[in-house]
Amino acid sequence: MLFWPNSAPEEAAATTTTLLVNSSVPWVDRTTPVNDEFEPSEWERRVAVLEEWVVENRGLQFISPPRLEFQDQDSVLELSESIYAAIDLSSYDLATPLFGPQDASSGIDWSVLYLHAPLVIQTELTEIVTSEYLIPRLVAELTEQHHGYREDLVRLLESGLVGDQYEALATLVIGDAFFVGSGYGFYLATGIDWEPDSGCMQAFLVLFRSAFDAGTAYVCSLYAEGGWEAVDAAYADPPESTAEILGIACEPPADAAMTPLPRWPVLFYAQRGPIWFNATLGPTLGDISSISGWCADHQRVVGTDSARILIMDIWLGTPDDAEIIETETIDHFLTMEDPDLDALVVRDGTWVGIAVTRSDVDLCAELPGWC
Repeated sequence: MLFWPNSAPEEAAATTTTLLVNSSVPWVDRTTPVNDEFEPSEWERRVAVLEEWVVENRGLQFISPPRLEFQDQDSVLELSESIYAAIDLSSYDLATPLFGPQDASSGIDWSVLYLHAPLVIQTELTEIVTSEYLIPRLVAELTEQHHGYREDLVRLLESGLVGDQYEALATLVIGDAFFVGSGYGFYLATGIDWEPDSGCMQAFLVLFRSAFDAGTAYVCSLYAEGGWEAVDAAYADPPESTAEILGIACEPPADAAMTPLPRWPVLFYAQRGPIWFNATLGPTLGDISSISGWCADHQRVVGTDSARILIMDIWLGTPDDAEIIETETIDHFLTMEDPDLDALVVRDGTWVGIAVTRSDVDLCAELPGWC
């Protein structure tokens, strides 16, 4: 899944911010009620004025009025888990203990909730939920009403395309929501009406780690090319990879086949893409923003309940790109400092091969062509 925070933000004291803008415009209000003054009617008023701003600036009308749904932490956690189970992402996590950290955090999966239930608000956090927090969620609900992206996401999952293509569509949705959200933030900060064609923030173009940043830059570029019509058209013909989102997609070589491991049953297969790869490298590494091309990749988890191997083939745009991926991957596994992990990273031209196991398996014996 997309590597977004899956734990609730720390609670902070409620504040009232006085803005140096025209106070007659209702949607600049950033006051948030404290918990003991929580009133659904106050949130209905807030949503009504924010809905007006979203419609005016996103260029679509709500088909049905948006309605916030307030649930306590236990209910939100239960909803998160039920959505997670319904879309069957469990097999997608088989790679996490092998490629990523073993102590992956658990709890409310905000990324899944964002895509499938954006208007659910945790009651305990209402005192820190500002209008800026609500705008992207309203946009996600608006685009769902018009484009039905949730059905498309589920269709990809059901067809087995749980990896890069799924994340590319999800990144489009998130990018659309946060592109408009950035416009609302600009309006709050300056009191000046947002003009989406005023130019994309160049800083976004080099941040590979975050699907939020990459998606925002992608949607901004679509808008610059053809306005909201171009953005809406992307839902009908969505990007096929996160490499396309980042503008580094390239043609894979004709012989871009998976490294054979015939005696091992395949437990999981997906194409992963550069956003997943970079996010998985962790907070201190993952500087692959200088690569010029990500052409294709295959990732498998093979084995049995007692012995598993993760194997990944990646084809890059140039030999220099491949060297960057090789170096960052080796550094990633060294940083993990896991005595139970055995990793093999090899490079040949524009291809990089990665094999990882925590089982009693001789990787060189299984992959003699790599050693």
